Amino acid sequence: RYTEAQEAFLAAGLPFNAIPVLAARATAEMRLGRLDDAARTLARADQVGRTSEAWIRGESRVLRGELAMRRGRLPEADSLLLGTRWAPRWRQGERGLLDVMLALREARLGARRAHWARVDSAVAAVTAMALRISGMSH
Repeated sequence: RYTEAQEAFLAAGLPFNAIPVLAARATAEMRLGRLDDAARTLARADQVGRTSEAWIRGESRVLRGELAMRRGRLPEADSLLLGTRWAPRWRQGERGLLDVMLALREARLGARRAHWARVDSAVAAVTAMALRISGMSH
């Protein structure tokens, strides 16, 4: 179905609308352990989104970081995640969904690399977001 949706957007002349479909497909492929397929899907998304800074500096880096982490390429994953546009935001107190999503990934990566201070700060950021959502903190 992902392929059908992607092709429909491209055929309609709406290539940027295919990017979320490709991102979702790559995520599903990673979760299924189909890492080479996910890499090809991300390459296709990069072709479509090559003029979109939001894609290149945002979600593409996050997904490529996830892929690198799943392949055990931890320094590469670290570089990709730290190069996203959201990396500084969660450290500065931003608590949007994308900020928290990146903080969670950085916590996972930090744990795999034994960077405990990074894990602590990322978990604190996520906890603050959860408390604010639940109404326990302002």
